[in-house]
Amino acid sequence: MIKTLLFSISCLATIHVVAQSAPASYYGLFESKELAMTYYERFGKDFEIKNGETVADIGSDNGWLEGVYSLVPNLKCKFYLEEIDTTCLNKKIFTQMVSHYTKLNGGSIDDDFFYSIGDERSTHLPKNTFDRVILALTYHELSYKEEMLNDIKSILKPTGVLMISENVTLKHRKRRRDCKHYMPIEKDLIAELNKNGFELKKKTINAYQKRLVLYQFALKSK
Repeated sequence: MIKTLLFSISCLATIHVVAQSAPASYYGLFESKELAMTYYERFGKDFEIKNGETVADIGSDNGWLEGVYSLVPNLKCKFYLEEIDTTCLNKKIFTQMVSHYTKLNGGSIDDDFFYSIGDERSTHLPKNTFDRVILALTYHELSYKEEMLNDIKSILKPTGVLMISENVTLKHRKRRRDCKHYMPIEKDLIAELNKNGFELKKKTINAYQKRLVLYQFALKSK
């Protein structure tokens, strides 16, 4: 089924699309299942995605991360990819990603994939839908943080969680070398989320990259 700005591919059956090389994008697609699973063990597990969840990845690029999760045994989820840049994510790139990981997994994957093209203030994702919303190295790029956080509140289920991974700095603002945006200061990030209706539940420092921190936020009780 194809809807305006929101496409889905059910992966319970084999997808008859020839796998192509990774599209021109910030992130490439893993070339082997072994490499993808190594990434999952070192980084992907930190997001604590559980079987049966409905998950949104805001600023997902080409969906490389969700492709990794599709290879994890006994993890069947609904994944929604969201981007504002159609050179990073569009129907062709989306289909290539799903096809690529289907091939890596021997011809089939059990997850369902959707994608949405949003804008700087809204994800255009369905309301009250998600168990988990991911901002993987995306928070620092948000131009309208308050508007986006309000939108994220609206798409989360009441029991849902927001996962923000960032390379943070503790005191002085530093620019990232890749995108030239400022790295978040940890106390400012937490304060911004608190001001906009979230409370910090958990902080995880990645074992392999000490500056990479994952924050888990829940909605504040009304």
